[in-house]
Amino acid sequence: MGAQESRPAADAETAELGLLPAAETSALGPHNEPHYAAQLANCLCDGIRARYGVERHCVWLAFLEYDNGEFYEPASCDSGTLLPLNKLACVFGRTQVIHVQIVLWDAEREQFYTFNVNSQFGVYVQSRKAFARYGWRFYELQVSRAQELALHNWCVAQLGKPFSKWGILLLYFVPYDEHGHAWFCSEFCLAALRAAGLARSWSRRGCDVPPHELEEYIDQCFTDCPVIKLGANIVQCHLAQQEERRLAVHGAARTRAF
Repeated sequence: MGAQESRPAADAETAELGLLPAAETSALGPHNEPHYAAQLANCLCDGIRARYGVERHCVWLAFLEYDNGEFYEPASCDSGTLLPLNKLACVFGRTQVIHVQIVLWDAEREQFYTFNVNSQFGVYVQSRKAFARYGWRFYELQVSRAQELALHNWCVAQLGKPFSKWGILLLYFVPYDEHGHAWFCSEFCLAALRAAGLARSWSRRGCDVPPHELEEYIDQCFTDCPVIKLGANIVQCHLAQQEERRLAVHGAARTRAF
């Protein structure tokens, strides 16, 4: 998935999407790059080149289980609830899935970047996120260029919005809709898909949908575009390939030095 020399021109579906100023750095999150906080007229992936040079555009949904290498239990006081929200989600939802976020590819920088929402940062964008070696499941949605752009630009418009504390607290009891003023993770991801014209036939409100039910829908019922459940952590695989290339270059340089 290397960088391409040029980006395709915007087509009729996306020509009206202009560039907007980057969002405030505080809305970007850790390892931030303002590059990902601007709305785009052309997608950053350049159309990933599959075998035989076929262009494809992809969005990934990454689902996280409670037993993971990312964290044990984030500080509950970050959300102001003083409750172990992830553990409660496992109990009330009868699931191990506690979180989901959106991953995209930047061909020029050869890195993944992710839109996320949590109690600490609200909605933010992050680059160079490693993703732990275990605990994550990735689904690849093979979308159109217009759909990828629409999803990215919708996510950019949400940057800096707060985490929906009431939405996540009431999710399993009386779902609470904040009408786009605040989000929790699966609500945010479903809204992003719908902004790209996907998952609109599913009648569920976003505020009703916990992460594990979104995964079940994507895995079993989603038909708006081809979906692949990946057997490996795509980000970790990419990082391993980068490290192999780095070591190969370093080894070649040392050989020349001798």
